[in-house]
Amino acid sequence: LRIARQFGLKVVEPRPALVPLVFDAAQWADFAELSGVALEVVVRNVPGSSSPPGAAGQPADSAQRKRSSGGKAARQGGKGEKPVVPFLEDLLFTHRGLSGPAILQISTFWNPGEAIEIDLAPDTDIATGLLAAKPGSRQQVATALAGLWPRRLAERWLAQAGNDLAQARLADVPDRRLQALAADIHHWQLKPTGTAGYRKAEAMRGGVDTDELDQRSMQARKVAGLYFIGEAVDVTGWLGGYNFQWAWSSAVACGHALSA
Repeated sequence: LRIARQFGLKVVEPRPALVPLVFDAAQWADFAELSGVALEVVVRNVPGSSSPPGAAGQPADSAQRKRSSGGKAARQGGKGEKPVVPFLEDLLFTHRGLSGPAILQISTFWNPGEAIEIDLAPDTDIATGLLAAKPGSRQQVATALAGLWPRRLAERWLAQAGNDLAQARLADVPDRRLQALAADIHHWQLKPTGTAGYRKAEAMRGGVDTDELDQRSMQARKVAGLYFIGEAVDVTGWLGGYNFQWAWSSAVACGHALSA
């Protein structure tokens, strides 16, 4: 990339991609003990979110919560807006933050200072489940929630919320509080402080801008005889071998051009 800059080519600032996300240690303390817990989630980026409704590692207050529409593989906003991209993948809690395929995928679309939003129970309607179990129930909310969700996560989620909901009898809790609890689980917004860095990354974002290169040969348009391939170019694939394929394909294109 230093060579590209020396020749005046535009370079998109490189950053780790397909990488775990980390959080402030103090804010993540309530969730660090969940290290090793894995579950399927839907995670999406929240473009332009300078600060999320809840601090990192804390559920958002229901009065401030933002909702995302989801559904499509990618949702493009108005002209100039960044796309919102959801991934249905497994998530893994770690001592420092979040990992697993869901987080590695979204890390490519996450930018420093932005939040991410996670649906922690995409295949379960938490509100419907709690409200259905409520009439005449002697269960505590924590027990009822653990019947719909991983027990360790249910207990920790309620404990760190800092209210009396965990020990309350389900039948005594107003519907609106159960609905707010469910909404926080389905729309958890949190703000990473950074990534785990290149040491843990599976790919790199950024590199020589693709507009600077002839796509058939990978030669710089402005400098004859100067070629760039693979991760030196601003092309980043999802998990699943796409980055290997790009490395091989760009190398083949370059090789054919050189041998012509």
